[in-house]
Amino acid sequence: MQTPQDFFNLDSFQPHGTPTGQPSVWTEQSLFFRVIQRGKDTWNAALLLRQLRASFERAALDEIGGFRHRHVTEDLHTSIRPARQGLEVVYHAQALAFGVAPESIEPFIGQRVRWGPGAMHVWRKEGILTHRG
Repeated sequence: MQTPQDFFNLDSFQPHGTPTGQPSVWTEQSLFFRVIQRGKDTWNAALLLRQLRASFERAALDEIGGFRHRHVTEDLHTSIRPARQGLEVVYHAQALAFGVAPESIEPFIGQRVRWGPGAMHVWRKEGILTHRG
Protein backbone atom coordinates (compact mmCIF):
# COMPACT_ATOMS: atom_id res chain seq x y z
CA MET A 1 0.00 0.00 0.00
CA GLN A 2 1.31 3.42 -0.97
CA THR A 3 0.26 6.71 0.64
CA PRO A 4 0.90 10.28 -0.59
CA GLN A 5 4.05 12.20 0.11
CA ASP A 6 3.28 15.33 2.11
CA PHE A 7 5.53 17.83 3.82
CA PHE A 8 5.23 19.83 7.01
CA ASN A 9 7.95 22.46 6.58
CA LEU A 10 6.70 25.88 5.58
CA ASP A 11 10.06 27.16 4.31
CA SER A 12 10.09 24.88 1.27
CA PHE A 13 11.29 26.05 -2.11
CA GLN A 14 8.03 24.92 -3.68
CA PRO A 15 5.08 27.31 -3.55
CA HIS A 16 2.72 27.06 -0.61
CA GLY A 17 0.00 29.39 -1.72
CA THR A 18 -1.45 31.57 -4.39
CA PRO A 19 -0.95 35.34 -4.57
CA THR A 20 -4.40 35.73 -2.99
CA GLY A 21 -3.35 33.64 0.00
CA GLN A 22 -5.32 30.54 -0.95
CA PRO A 23 -3.57 27.19 -0.41
CA SER A 24 -1.86 25.82 -3.49
CA VAL A 25 -2.07 22.07 -4.01
CA TRP A 26 -0.52 21.93 -7.46
CA THR A 27 3.14 21.38 -6.75
CA GLU A 28 4.67 18.55 -8.77
CA GLN A 29 4.51 16.22 -5.77
CA SER A 30 0.86 16.93 -5.00
CA LEU A 31 -0.10 16.61 -8.67
CA PHE A 32 1.62 13.23 -8.84
CA PHE A 33 0.32 11.84 -5.55
CA ARG A 34 -3.20 13.34 -5.65
CA VAL A 35 -4.02 12.90 -9.35
CA ILE A 36 -1.62 10.60 -11.22
CA GLN A 37 -1.28 7.93 -8.52
CA ARG A 38 -5.07 7.74 -8.17
CA GLY A 39 -5.36 7.15 -11.90
CA LYS A 40 -2.60 4.54 -11.84
CA ASP A 41 -4.33 2.81 -8.91
CA THR A 42 -7.39 2.28 -11.13
CA TRP A 43 -5.22 0.05 -13.35
CA ASN A 44 -3.30 -1.66 -10.50
CA ALA A 45 -0.27 0.32 -11.59
CA ALA A 46 0.36 2.56 -8.58
CA LEU A 47 4.03 2.99 -7.86
CA LEU A 48 5.55 2.21 -4.48
CA LEU A 49 7.52 5.39 -3.99
CA ARG A 50 9.07 6.82 -0.88
CA GLN A 51 9.27 3.59 1.06
CA LEU A 52 8.73 5.44 4.32
CA ARG A 53 5.20 6.09 3.09
CA ALA A 54 4.50 2.57 1.91
CA SER A 55 3.38 -0.49 3.82
CA PHE A 56 4.15 -4.06 2.75
CA GLU A 57 2.82 -7.42 3.77
CA ARG A 58 5.84 -9.42 4.91
CA ALA A 59 4.96 -12.40 2.71
CA ALA A 60 4.64 -10.13 -0.35
CA LEU A 61 7.96 -8.44 0.42
CA ASP A 62 9.61 -11.86 0.70
CA GLU A 63 7.96 -12.94 -2.56
CA ILE A 64 9.49 -10.02 -4.48
CA GLY A 65 12.92 -10.61 -2.98
CA GLY A 66 12.87 -7.71 -0.51
CA PHE A 67 13.74 -4.08 -1.08
CA ARG A 68 16.09 -3.17 -3.90
CA HIS A 69 18.72 -1.07 -2.18
CA ARG A 70 21.66 -0.74 -4.54
CA HIS A 71 20.26 2.12 -6.57
CA VAL A 72 19.55 5.80 -6.04
CA THR A 73 15.94 5.09 -7.00
CA GLU A 74 15.55 1.98 -4.87
CA ASP A 75 11.87 2.75 -4.34
CA LEU A 76 11.14 2.75 -8.08
CA HIS A 77 13.19 -0.42 -8.51
CA THR A 78 11.26 -2.12 -5.69
CA SER A 79 7.89 -1.01 -7.10
CA ILE A 80 8.36 -2.92 -10.36
CA ARG A 81 8.55 -6.31 -8.66
CA PRO A 82 4.99 -6.67 -7.27
CA ALA A 83 3.41 -6.20 -10.70
CA ARG A 84 5.77 -8.77 -12.20
CA GLN A 85 4.76 -11.23 -9.49
CA GLY A 86 1.07 -10.56 -10.06
CA LEU A 87 0.65 -8.84 -6.69
CA GLU A 88 -1.71 -5.95 -6.10
CA VAL A 89 -0.46 -2.49 -5.16
CA VAL A 90 -3.09 -0.32 -3.50
CA TYR A 91 -2.93 3.45 -3.31
CA HIS A 92 -4.41 4.93 -0.14
CA ALA A 93 -4.91 8.64 -0.85
CA GLN A 94 -4.58 9.82 2.76
CA ALA A 95 -1.22 11.11 3.99
CA LEU A 96 -0.06 9.10 6.99
CA ALA A 97 3.50 10.43 7.24
CA PHE A 98 5.04 13.82 6.60
CA GLY A 99 8.55 14.70 5.54
CA VAL A 100 10.71 17.72 4.87
CA ALA A 101 10.70 19.27 1.39
CA PRO A 102 13.81 20.93 -0.07
CA GLU A 103 14.22 24.40 1.35
CA SER A 104 15.95 25.90 -1.68
CA ILE A 105 16.48 25.31 -5.39
CA GLU A 106 19.87 23.58 -4.95
CA PRO A 107 18.70 20.45 -3.09
CA PHE A 108 15.53 20.39 -5.20
CA ILE A 109 17.58 20.22 -8.41
CA GLY A 110 20.01 17.79 -6.75
CA GLN A 111 17.15 15.35 -6.14
CA ARG A 112 16.06 15.52 -9.76
CA VAL A 113 19.63 15.07 -11.02
CA ARG A 114 19.80 11.83 -8.99
CA TRP A 115 16.30 10.61 -9.80
CA GLY A 116 16.51 11.02 -13.60
CA PRO A 117 19.58 8.84 -14.22
CA GLY A 118 18.48 6.50 -11.42
CA ALA A 119 15.15 5.88 -13.13
CA MET A 120 16.89 5.27 -16.48
CA HIS A 121 19.22 2.78 -14.77
CA VAL A 122 16.23 0.87 -13.39
CA TRP A 123 14.56 0.90 -16.81
CA ARG A 124 17.71 -0.51 -18.39
CA LYS A 125 18.36 -3.10 -15.64
CA GLU A 126 14.77 -4.35 -15.57
CA GLY A 127 14.25 -4.24 -19.33
CA ILE A 128 11.09 -2.14 -18.94
CA LEU A 129 10.52 -1.79 -22.68
CA THR A 130 11.22 -5.43 -23.55
CA HIS A 131 10.14 -7.47 -20.49
CA ARG A 132 6.77 -9.20 -20.71
CA GLY A 133 4.31 -8.28 -17.96
